[in-house]
Amino acid sequence: MKLLDILRTDNIQVPQDISIVGYDDSFLADVSEVKLTSIEHPKSEKGDAAANTVLDLIKSTRDKVK
Repeated sequence: MKLLDILRTDNIQVPQDISIVGYDDSFLADVSEVKLTSIEHPKSEKGDAAANTVLDLIKSTRDKVK
């Protein structure tokens, strides 16, 4: 939304003059006067995968020590 404000001050129109794509699937992309394209970012799934990787590393380290 801040970028939209900055572009407006320079009289740059979205999407006529420039395109903006978000990467966080924010609700702001839907509620602004300019509907923005936004790519979904699977935060929960990424967190689960990271936690499982850490747990796997811990388990493999324990197995090597035994």
